[in-house]
Amino acid sequence: MSAERSQHTPGPWYAYQPAEGRTRIGRSLNGLSADYVCTLFDGPNKTANARLIAAAPELLDALKDTAGYLEAIDNAANQIGERSAIQTKLATIRAAIAKAEGRK
Repeated sequence: MSAERSQHTPGPWYAYQPAEGRTRIGRSLNGLSADYVCTLFDGPNKTANARLIAAAPELLDALKDTAGYLEAIDNAANQIGERSAIQTKLATIRAAIAKAEGRK
């Protein structure tokens, strides 16, 4: 897989609705204008979908930070001979990160 597939438009993103009506996701450029990211088709869940998509960069960053934190805890537990249930959670987090980055 190419490195390009794992790249995304940097956040923060936000949802907005221009005059023509379709809900869009964009990011602020110098707080003045919107850099277009994608357009959502209208539907009953468009507002909820827009909020979720707009939060995607922050969600990905939070997952990466949490994975690093849990790995450190798991490593410490393993060093003192304690079995850790964190590995199961880490596998789920790693799979979500891989999917978001286009590696799965």
